[in-house]
Amino acid sequence: MTDNKYKMVGNVPSDISVVRFATVRAQEIVALTKMIENPQTTKLIFQKLPCHMRRRAMSHNPNRMPRLLREAHKSQMAKSGPALKPKRPRRKYRRRPSRLLEEYKKRSSKMSWLETHLWHAKRFHMTAKWGYRLPEKSCARGHRFCHRSVAEHCLLVDISYLCCIEIQGPQNAIIHELAPLCDPKTGPTFGASSFLNGTREGRVTIFQKNSFSRGPIGLVTFLWRHGETPDMRTLWIWCHPAFYEQFLVELNSSYGSNSDSLIEQTKIKITLNKGKLNRFRLRGPFAHSVISNLLDKEIRKVFIASQSPGFVAGVDVRDPRMILPQSRVKEHTSVPSQCETVITSRSRLWDASVRDQIAQVRTSFPDYVVNGRRSQLLVPGSELPLQPEEIPIPLLIVNASHESS
Repeated sequence: MTDNKYKMVGNVPSDISVVRFATVRAQEIVALTKMIENPQTTKLIFQKLPCHMRRRAMSHNPNRMPRLLREAHKSQMAKSGPALKPKRPRRKYRRRPSRLLEEYKKRSSKMSWLETHLWHAKRFHMTAKWGYRLPEKSCARGHRFCHRSVAEHCLLVDISYLCCIEIQGPQNAIIHELAPLCDPKTGPTFGASSFLNGTREGRVTIFQKNSFSRGPIGLVTFLWRHGETPDMRTLWIWCHPAFYEQFLVELNSSYGSNSDSLIEQTKIKITLNKGKLNRFRLRGPFAHSVISNLLDKEIRKVFIASQSPGFVAGVDVRDPRMILPQSRVKEHTSVPSQCETVITSRSRLWDASVRDQIAQVRTSFPDYVVNGRRSQLLVPGSELPLQPEEIPIPLLIVNASHESS
């Protein structure tokens, strides 16, 4: 043990020259000082700390730094200048209806919103598809509830993303121009006698013009306006937004126009009603019972479900907010033995002026006005009295076919 100690000490010199030692180490000291004064990295002091010593608020709160590094950190913060903290408006101001409306318009400028978007956005994961913001899947576990509603009650689905194209003109001219887009072998087309009177909705597969072998474009539904003369007819065609643009190209080639919004040639006029009409689908055994509760008492006696598939009924209803019950009620499926009233396929929904007028009246009756009137009712949950400024809302009820159900 002693020998090893002497060996270790024997390698150390007995004396040292301070001047020579400092001269040799001077270059190292100068290089170290230069590196400390002029660091090559751009990190701040709080960014050089180990991970276990870092805090989230160090960038704006020097007191979260270690005590020995606070002064240096404050000097770095002083060089960058004081941080400007903009005054954030109160939440009550930010959530005003006018500001919410402006925000919704700004957010819906790129992707179109359905009128039920806010309801779905609170309950579903939304996705961008076909130029719309559509609900993809529920945030909660509601799959069993939806299945039970379809099997035992009624389930409503918003399909307002379907695009409507309106064609006006002579009946023969409309059918003649649409004939190259349809294959008669696939079933009845636009000129079928069962659809021309406007009492039934038809379904047909659209192909490329005179090219049935190239594959179909898509399946569309169509409806003729009831009660018109053959000299001037109106046809609505509903197509899926996935092939909406391609279908417009085929229509442009058929009518010899390149317009995207309005096609005019002789007496034929095509208007795009995309986003102007709402369409809902009800599925379930109580679907017709739910609809009948919105109808007038005289029209309610008519059993719509007894009509054949594809039958179209035109009715006028009140604003559902005026007749909304206080609590949910069980629907009745009793069918009257005799129908005293006959429902026709005529509807004011075809007139664009009527739709614009209803939209203006709707803005004059916001929800808070309706809720204020309902709170003054003597019997809660009863119907509000009819006001002279109210306008009935036209509806077109289409009995779903067995193929689409």
